[in-house]
Amino acid sequence: MNAPSYSLELSGVDGANTLGFLAALGTLVTARAAGETGARLFWRRGRTWVPELDAVSVSDPAKLSEKLAGEL
Repeated sequence: MNAPSYSLELSGVDGANTLGFLAALGTLVTARAAGETGARLFWRRGRTWVPELDAVSVSDPAKLSEKLAGEL
């Protein structure tokens, strides 16, 4: 049976901004390096373009932050 996967909105990142776009890509690369090999990035149109990290193994943003920080 497959482990559950979650989607987390990266609400602090403005995907319409070049630096925000690159930050979202860097988050994806770091997540994959931290063992989230199935992680994907997609964009949701809100007030601006908001990236979402999909198919990650944790539902708590704080736990994901800890996991990513440990990989840096």
